[in-house]
This record gives sequence, structure tokens and C-alpha cells, in this order.
Amino acid sequence: MVLTTALILLVLAVIAALIFGGPKPIAPLASINKPFDKVDFSDVPNTRSFAARDGTRLARLAYSAAGAAPGTRRIVLVHGSSARARSMHVLAKSLAHAGLDVASLDMRGHGDSGPRGQVRYVDQLGDDVEDFLRAVPHTGPSTLAGFSSGGGFVLRFAGGKRQDLFDRYLLLAPYLHRTAPINRVIEDKWVSVGLPRFIALSLLNRIGITAWNHLPVLRFGLDDSIKDYLTSSYSYTLTRAFGPHDNYRGDISRSRVPMRIMAGSEDELFDASRYASTFADAGRQIPVTVVPGVSHMGLTLDSRAMSAIINAAGKQRCAAARRRAKATASRAPIDFENEPSAMNTPLSNDEIDRLARRRAGAKLGWYAHAVVYLVINLLLFALSEYGTGLRRWSIFPMVGWGLGLVLHGVAVFLLGSGSGLRERMVEKERERLRRDRGQS
Repeated sequence: MVLTTALILLVLAVIAALIFGGPKPIAPLASINKPFDKVDFSDVPNTRSFAARDGTRLARLAYSAAGAAPGTRRIVLVHGSSARARSMHVLAKSLAHAGLDVASLDMRGHGDSGPRGQVRYVDQLGDDVEDFLRAVPHTGPSTLAGFSSGGGFVLRFAGGKRQDLFDRYLLLAPYLHRTAPINRVIEDKWVSVGLPRFIALSLLNRIGITAWNHLPVLRFGLDDSIKDYLTSSYSYTLTRAFGPHDNYRGDISRSRVPMRIMAGSEDELFDASRYASTFADAGRQIPVTVVPGVSHMGLTLDSRAMSAIINAAGKQRCAAARRRAKATASRAPIDFENEPSAMNTPLSNDEIDRLARRRAGAKLGWYAHAVVYLVINLLLFALSEYGTGLRRWSIFPMVGWGLGLVLHGVAVFLLGSGSGLRERMVEKERERLRRDRGQS
């Protein structure tokens, strides 16, 4: 009787989460929307398309290299969340003027590539990139570059089985994960998350039920004037697809192809100075270039970022040209590849505050878990002893849940960011990597 009642309550809770637990409306975020007000889109190339393996026509923009020679490098651009190929117009045009072939894609679920906010399965975006390479072949080398959530997707691709389809990867202010140490704590949010619906769908997916994966779980803070052109919400499947895996550290450690990160020092969403250490902690040293004075959206719009991105994307220039560019630049980008000491820069007061809040939040989460565990299991014990007249069954959920509570505690207090054991292991790995690098 008790188990039947609990099951009914669980089913009702899932149904309620699916119906009422979607993302709420969110106010437009000016720092994301306003930078595009001054962009001239009058010279955007005509939209072309290619056929994906399921027959869907996916949109792309082609920017031919100025004075291109045989074997010119091609840059395949992946836009950020809610955006489309034309959102990368300023960057694409700059790359083409520098002598690089550029293909800017409307990723499926965005722009003119299929129903907005939807994909059929999680790996479909990776299939689409592979289909593009087959449909639009290129004889020269190729770089896959992505911005923000698109950068997270590029990391996913770079850590996957198809990573050798490109010989370089460029991550522009990439989103990594909601728990990644690069995230800044900001009052104004860009995205509204329908957390109850997301959790319910995750539970259903674990038992193979995917019928409602088309329901939206994310809503973006877009201006009304551009909602018709961009993607205002993401389904559960697209949310899981457009970005790195939940285990983004695994994506990092599995990637083998040369990779570089670029970000602006004034990025409102991500702390650019934390990328190098975050990737190093996951097992890979990645060169990181921070462009002074550039915001999140400014990385694809600001002229100060263009020359640095052109170099990182694979444009070959002679040493003399590099020296001239350095001499004329008022403020050179900070390159962590040539400034290894930057990884050990002392934390600012704001960074210390964010780190302290994150660690305290993780510990409070475990304490709340423990309280819920005690209350629920006391209730189950009472029902088992006095309410059913059957054998004492409460020991089973108590032991199973208790194991989960213990593992949660291990993750927070022993293995979590900032724990003594974790810090000692990280330091040992850093010393080993330094020795290996010195011997190579």
C-alpha cells in the first residue's frame, strides 16, 4: 500500500513538472542584445544549404577568402546559444578579408536549419557537421571554431571520435558547464531554466522514456525585436546536444588535436583568467589568449579581437608582420601560452568570494541532503514498524539512499574543488607535467 502510494505520488510529481515546470519568461539581457544594434548586415552573403543524412536542408553562409591560394585554410564557425550564422558576420567577414575561407553554419534548431529549438537526438549536431564536410568538401586544412555555447559544442566534437576531421580547434569564450569554475556570478541572467521539467525529463530518459524530449527547458533573454530571427527556447534534447558533455573534463582529456582558447578580459559571463587552470586540471595544457577590454559579445564584434582571432584561427604570417602588428597594437593580448606564470596569479577578492560561495554552497547542499535523508527515512521507518504490519522493509531504501549520501559527501568533502585531497592530487599532477615538459 505504501509503495503504491509513493509510486502514484511520484508519477503525479513528474506529470506536474512536465506541465508546469517549464522555463519562465526572462527579461532581455542588454549586454547580449545591444551590441548587435550597430552591426551592418547589409553585405551578408546569400544563404546556401546542404543536405544532412536525414534529408533536412541545413543553412550556411559562405565567405570566400580574399586573394585565396590553393590549400587555403577553411574556418567552420559555430554560433552561440539562440543565435544563427549571420550572428558571426563581423568575425566571418574579417577572417575572409585576412585570406581564410569561412563557412558559418546555422546549426540545426537555429536560423533556417529545421524547426527552431529542436533536434531529434543528442548526437545529431555532430552528424550535421560531418555531413557538411562531405557535402561541401575542401582541399586545404580546416579549423572548427565555436563561440560561447557553440564553443562548448566544439569542445564536445574535439573530444569525440570524429575529432580528426579537423586539424585545429578554436574555442571562443566557450561555455563549459553550470558548475565550471570559469562561471561568473551575475545578477542579470541570460537564460531561464525550467529545472523541474529538466529533472523530470532526465529521470524519464534514464528509464528509456523520450516521448517528451521536445518540450522546452531553456528560454533566452531576447529583445522582442529579434525574437523572430533567433531561437527563443531550447528543447530538452537540444539543451543536451548544444554544448559539451556533462563530463566536460572528459571532453578535454580525450581531445588530441591542437586547440586554443580566446576570451575577452571583460567577459560578463565567464572569467577568462580561469580557462587555463580549468583545462590543466582536466589533464590538458591549452594556450589561452585574453584580449584586454573586450566583452563576451565583443569577442566576435570588437575590432580589437579580430587580429588575435585571425592568428589563432590559422592565418600564417611572417615574423616581421607579427612584429609590426605588435608594435602598432596599443594593448597586446595576454597569451597564457607565453606567460605560464599567469596560471599562478593570486586570486582577487572577487574570485576568492566566488570560490568561497561555491564551496559553501556545495557543503550546504550535502547538509540539506542529509536532513532530507533523516526525515524521510524516519517516516519510512515509522510506516514500516507501525503502519503496515509487514516485515521491516524500510532498511532497503535506508541503505541504498545512505550509500548515495555517503558518495555525495565524498564528492563534496574529499574530491570537490578546494578539498585537501583534490588539491594535493592536482599539485602532484602539475609537478609531473612540469617534469615531463622539461624533459621533452
